[in-house]
Amino acid sequence: MGSYSDQYNHIFGQDNLAGGKPVNYTYNVDDVIYDGVDFTEFGLVIFAYSRNITIRNSNFSNGGLSLFFVNESEISNNFINTSNGHGIYLSGKIKYNNISNNDITVSKFNSDGIQSGHGCNFNLYSYNKILVNDGKNGIFIDTCINDTISHNTITTTDDNHRGIYVGFYADDNNVLNNIVNGTGDGIDLVISSDYNNISNNDITSTGSDGEGVYLYQCYFNSILNNTIKTSGNTGSGLRVQNSHNNTFKNNGVTSINSYSILLDESISNNFYNNLFNSTSQVSWDSAKFNNSWNTTNQTGTRIYKGGTNIGGNYWTNPSNNGYSDTCTDSDSDGFCDTAFNTSSGNGITGTGFWGNIDYLPLSDEFSEPSPPSDKGGLIPNSSGNPFYLDISVNGNPANIYLENNHTIVYFKVYANGTENTFYNFFAYANSTDETLSSRTGYLQVNITEEEADSCTYTKNSNWVITDECIKTDEYVDLGTGNMSIGTGGSVIFVNSNITMSRYNISTTDTNKIVINISWSSNDYFLNITG
Repeated sequence: MGSYSDQYNHIFGQDNLAGGKPVNYTYNVDDVIYDGVDFTEFGLVIFAYSRNITIRNSNFSNGGLSLFFVNESEISNNFINTSNGHGIYLSGKIKYNNISNNDITVSKFNSDGIQSGHGCNFNLYSYNKILVNDGKNGIFIDTCINDTISHNTITTTDDNHRGIYVGFYADDNNVLNNIVNGTGDGIDLVISSDYNNISNNDITSTGSDGEGVYLYQCYFNSILNNTIKTSGNTGSGLRVQNSHNNTFKNNGVTSINSYSILLDESISNNFYNNLFNSTSQVSWDSAKFNNSWNTTNQTGTRIYKGGTNIGGNYWTNPSNNGYSDTCTDSDSDGFCDTAFNTSSGNGITGTGFWGNIDYLPLSDEFSEPSPPSDKGGLIPNSSGNPFYLDISVNGNPANIYLENNHTIVYFKVYANGTENTFYNFFAYANSTDETLSSRTGYLQVNITEEEADSCTYTKNSNWVITDECIKTDEYVDLGTGNMSIGTGGSVIFVNSNITMSRYNISTTDTNKIVINISWSSNDYFLNITG
């Protein structure tokens, strides 16, 4: 097939049959809609060298629907049940087509639910329901660039079937949010298919040798956020063969009877923040080339169990007594004290082992650090009545709720142990937390002269606040004294260095005062003394 009109100008006579039925061949049509057409009387339906055609709510059987050099078209909500070919076949520089919401059943040996190749670009295959009874692949694309396969539900019934196949120089494609159930492989990437994104797919393979995700001779792909379950004796959750520089992150991989990962002559792949649940974690079919099994210790959402930082992987098994379940985590930071040797499945000390070491394996022992007795918790004021100090880190504010209308507060703010580092201080007389939330918006307002004048204060003296008071970018030493805040009044210091010794803050509001101290560094803490 070519790219010129006369290469598609064919005439099919009555004696041209497919499966004993005539062929419906449509050539060189644009801007045409076929809605609710029954094509089942034809052995094969072909559209060629056409643009902006819509085929929807129609029925196909026998040889299904074939598109040659068809662009910017929509194939949607069709019912296709084939016994003599692919469900939908696309070939010859196919671009910008939308293949969506079709119900496809394939019962022909070696046929695919959807097959697209030979120059397919920027096509969308989405929300299709595909059943492969006696075919080959649910969706097959090759030599395709920038195609998207998303939100499809694919069921296969044979160990030789594959849910989704991306191959032969297919680059920069997205395979997202698909559900694949069957006995063969879930998703295969093969033969120089690079820079593809395989994310958020739910894959289940129950066949004896079904792989969850299989890479063969592929590079720089991202395998992210997938849920993979396999139960075969020889199939693995992830199989990586002759493939390099791929990233496997945030995947949940369960392989009941086989390996989580099978590596074969693959190097410089990066595995981190994955959950690997298997009795046998990693296997090599050949030499144990160097791969990476953790990233740096950094803030992030963990794939499994509690914790605020990510690093390596969580290594468990169906009995929940795997390495991450049982390792020692003496400081309860969520990381095992000893690195994990993926070659032996044991903890190690030192380095080596061909570099296949998870140096930051996740543990299940994370717990929030308890603040020292003088840095938080339930603290009485001078009258013996309690106020509550709720301190958090990672850029979140620390709020002090004073549950009575009169208290004495002693505090300083430190960053990395150094006083007088920039931070924000707010004091409000409020009756509800919602009022506080709305008032934090004052961080964004411009300071008017009138507002600035209302902020006049003198160190070690009484300070009465009856309206909104804002000061920015200055050193403030309140010393000792009294601050009285009327209902609806507020004082805000933005990017100011605040110190105070023994300061009495009161309000005419009988419900509460809220003092809010916020910061952006993880190293800031609030020091309560007195």
